[in-house]
Amino acid sequence: MVERARKGKSGQASRPVSLLARLQPWWPRLGRGALVLVLVLAGVGLVRWTQDPNSLPMRQLQIEGTLRYLSEAELQARVVPHVRGGFFNVDVVAIQRAAQELDWVDRVSVRRVWPDTVRLHVQEQQPVARWGDGALLNPRGERFSAAGREIQVSMQLGRIDARQRVRRFLRAYPSLVASREERLQHVDLRYSNGFAVRWARNGTTES
Repeated sequence: MVERARKGKSGQASRPVSLLARLQPWWPRLGRGALVLVLVLAGVGLVRWTQDPNSLPMRQLQIEGTLRYLSEAELQARVVPHVRGGFFNVDVVAIQRAAQELDWVDRVSVRRVWPDTVRLHVQEQQPVARWGDGALLNPRGERFSAAGREIQVSMQLGRIDARQRVRRFLRAYPSLVASREERLQHVDLRYSNGFAVRWARNGTTES
């Protein structure tokens, strides 16, 4: 039995519609979906690459800052074990903490420098005077350990208002040493309204 071709309203036979033709209205949406999928996959791949410690491994350690009491060898020995991983995942906080544990380190900042360098900027403690047995004072009045270094600045406090007298000396310390080339040797804070200092070169005393 022969089927007759269906005719539309115009009387002409209708043609079969291909699958591509049926999907044509959806092509823009399919294209956008494919683009999103590609971007997601690329993002996942990028994240995995940055987390891989073998991606851009750190190969250099740079130390900046004026070092008078510390040596680069001391700093390197302390921080190199923490310089692990690649540029994107090296633990700069662990490196900073390791350097900060050294007694003579006052402040330290750590930066990553593209593509394979860790850069430390170190500021040493500035000893003003000895404090008790083995401790030192910095210009902020904070105590820290001498760590085997001998600092030839002694201080006499007296028994009354010792903290106030130390603060008074520390306020005057920057301008005091800025105007002299000699090394400060001794500070006497037992005076009620001032203090006396002795300089290492000529042994003179000023109040």
